[in-house]
Amino acid sequence: MISSLKLRQFRNHNNLELDFFDSLVVITGQNAIGKTNILEAIYMSSLTKSFRVSDHKLISTGKDFFTIDRIQNGQEIHLRLTLTGNSKNKQIRLNKSNISQLNFIGKFPITLFEPNDLNLFTNGPGTRRIFLDKIISQTDPQYLRSLRDYKRILAQRNSLLRDSKKQYNKNLKQQLFVYNIQLSEPSQYITSSRRDFTSSIASIVSKYYLSISGHKKTVGIDYLESAESKDDFIRQLEQYQDLDIASGRSNIGPHREDFSTLLGGSILADTASRGELRSLVLALKLAELDYIEKRLSIRPTLLLDDVLSELDTSRQEYLLSQLARQQTFITTTHLPEKIIKKFQHIKLPL
Repeated sequence: MISSLKLRQFRNHNNLELDFFDSLVVITGQNAIGKTNILEAIYMSSLTKSFRVSDHKLISTGKDFFTIDRIQNGQEIHLRLTLTGNSKNKQIRLNKSNISQLNFIGKFPITLFEPNDLNLFTNGPGTRRIFLDKIISQTDPQYLRSLRDYKRILAQRNSLLRDSKKQYNKNLKQQLFVYNIQLSEPSQYITSSRRDFTSSIASIVSKYYLSISGHKKTVGIDYLESAESKDDFIRQLEQYQDLDIASGRSNIGPHREDFSTLLGGSILADTASRGELRSLVLALKLAELDYIEKRLSIRPTLLLDDVLSELDTSRQEYLLSQLARQQTFITTTHLPEKIIKKFQHIKLPL
């Protein structure tokens, strides 16, 4: 359980210290007063980045650094971001010892549910890839490493393609082949991990969806992979090579993949009502908690950022009934009427 949080020059909190003594914490206050910033700090000190903005925007106006200090289960977490000119330095310490992002992420798992998540199935594929990456990165260090390597090599390949549009490169195809080989290894690990995740979570989502909606519709999730193997991926890259050269970017790979969701055997985007979509997102978020707990034997901290106001009474009540199994932080303008569990109330401004 998170027992304390100290923020210095983080967003609009110049110097904020909070102690938590309950597994359910409700933070209330008017809009734009800094409720979400508290959840953002908890999120950042778990995943090392914000769910809203780039790092430098988290520093209070006119300052050149921020710090987040948090105690969870007796362990001390310290995160500091310092800006020096055009460069930034992010330092993470666990129990006063430096630790890399790769080794830190997943030690204190987190699940966030905020209003933008309700558009998961109606937004573009990028939203769904981010959803997958956040979950799998916390449960599988190799996935996080593969994702880092893939993005680095992809950026180099795209830079080569862009440069080739500005100046003729007689060795372009040979250089692309080298990048294709380098991309194939992390690519297949990313794709197979996403495919395994979507396959394993569908039955859990179905269970929650039935409880939330009362509709006996099974949920199916099909991962739309770009290639079935490393050799197939290399062939696909070669097949798309002329398009890549013409467009100046890589058009195939995990960075373009997606998953489709079926409800009762029908493609979700074609048939689902607004209520069904919201029930399904809620079911998916609850399934996320179960999946992470099963993989890590740790129940994630749950952050509910102003999402209750976006749900109707029945879905709100169901969500509130699921709070006993993990520490939960809720931000809202007013205390929920149907909340029955004992909770700590923090009202901003302090």
